[in-house]
Amino acid sequence: MPVIEISSLSHPGVEMFCTLTEAQLRNRIEPDKGIFIVESPKVITRALDAGYEPLAILCEHKHITGDASDIIERCSNVPVYTGERELLATLTGYVLTRGVLCAMRRPEPRGMEDVCQKARRIVVIDGVVDTTNIGAIFRSAAALGIDAVLLTRNSCDPLNRRAVRVSMGTVFLVPWTWMDGSLGDLGRLGFRTAAMALTDNSISIDNPVLATEPRLAIVMGTEGDGLSQETIAAADYVVRIPMSHGVDSLNVAGQPQRPWHFGNFVLRIHNNSPIAYRSPTTIVNRFNYDYFCHPIKKRKIMADNYLEKKYEEYKSRKEGRTNHPYNGRKTTVIHKTRRVFVTGGAEGIGKAIVRAFRSAGHRVAFCDRNEAAGKETALQTGTSFFHVDVSDQEALENCMQQIFKEWGDIDIIINNAGISCFSPITETGVEDFDRILSVNLRPVFITSRRLAIHRQSQEAPNPFGRIVNICSTRYLMSEPGSEGYAASKGGIYSLTHALALSLAQWHITVNSISPGWIEMRDYEQLRPEDHAQHPSGRVGKPEDIARLCLFICQEENDFMNGENVTIDGGMTKKMIYIE
Repeated sequence: MPVIEISSLSHPGVEMFCTLTEAQLRNRIEPDKGIFIVESPKVITRALDAGYEPLAILCEHKHITGDASDIIERCSNVPVYTGERELLATLTGYVLTRGVLCAMRRPEPRGMEDVCQKARRIVVIDGVVDTTNIGAIFRSAAALGIDAVLLTRNSCDPLNRRAVRVSMGTVFLVPWTWMDGSLGDLGRLGFRTAAMALTDNSISIDNPVLATEPRLAIVMGTEGDGLSQETIAAADYVVRIPMSHGVDSLNVAGQPQRPWHFGNFVLRIHNNSPIAYRSPTTIVNRFNYDYFCHPIKKRKIMADNYLEKKYEEYKSRKEGRTNHPYNGRKTTVIHKTRRVFVTGGAEGIGKAIVRAFRSAGHRVAFCDRNEAAGKETALQTGTSFFHVDVSDQEALENCMQQIFKEWGDIDIIINNAGISCFSPITETGVEDFDRILSVNLRPVFITSRRLAIHRQSQEAPNPFGRIVNICSTRYLMSEPGSEGYAASKGGIYSLTHALALSLAQWHITVNSISPGWIEMRDYEQLRPEDHAQHPSGRVGKPEDIARLCLFICQEENDFMNGENVTIDGGMTKKMIYIE
């Protein structure tokens, strides 16, 4: 048992616990070298019992002879890195659960036929991106005797550290693999498919015909939008879960620590449990191994007539769409899980944008030159961080290429990275001017160009694309010593409408946002007169910009293109003279 005392964050051998992203740990290019991180003694023990190979252990001092002693004894030839609690928390970015982590070899992926060979009831996870939801689904599946789980490639990795932790190690107990084909492939394996969705032709989950199916696959959709119409159409059954007041569940759970979201409905949490079949657990429950022989007792809805009112609103909107003059085109907001890339996302406005898109259920990756702040933001938000200086063309393009390999495409790019450097023109060198342009302006062209090249190479066109460039009100007004910054923002303003025309052929809209005074640090320390000078009565916050980004990127807002939106509390419309 080689126990290695570490005293710094740069100690050789510990990089797998701190510097590598989930994508780097996974190492899809060479799966045989991929690793994953397991947290807590109980979960590590389950992984060892399932035959997973340990590579290294990170353990607090006190747990070497405590909670982790049995694990260390079983892994006698594995290096054990140890240090004080504060040091390890700084290294990993979080306090270790029960004081121990274990890096393990990622197993070779199994084929669908192998995983499903003896299965009678399986779950198909289609596009679920939240790590907590993945873990909850596996835990429910294991508890209820589900034989196997299949995941589409756009779903979260079940061996993500957080997903493994939430599942309590049940990802090691339930056979699972990636699903590269279609629902038709399940049919060839002898499975009938049941899509969880709310449609006019859906059947109740209690329908006896489902119990007669010898092999059944339950297909569950994304947190925000549920299953696609294509998936629903390809399924053998479309199944709804009857509930009080005619309201039906559509998909899996929403974000952790928040109400459960289904379509346009939000249901409250009571006694820490979702009400009326709203969780992944209850969805799986009704398709359990015992052929529906153990019905679940429905809980009373505690919503103070909220659901009744919302359902009436829903029916009114649905009836209104039927007679809509635009051929029945939906006018309600459509929420889909998108793949989002943000430059300069570690702090300030960029961090608010990263948080907003992640909270909305999207997959988010961001880059920043501030490595420490980037890692912290990634840990706080559950997003992917790339340590990149956006002025380095090769580094930025390589970052995007890695994301393309992982995700297949990027739906939304938010070009936020930028610097501000003000100095008298007589003291500003040409190299200083060029540096500001290389950080603020060039990356907007680089990311847009790279996305266009990628879209051009794809056989199947992506019908959705958004680019939002963070400009500034300095593009139209200045003060002495701001030449570089003003020029870069003016360039973004002009580049935006040029890109809108060039990228239209790939269904990408391009718009810019020009913030005014956005206070990113000491908002509470602002003076009353700072707020009072704004017609809106306050100084702006990063969240103001993030909300506008979300709005521009909604699917329905494709008619907004090549535009610049000023958001400054009305300051640029205010006539100011010295009295």
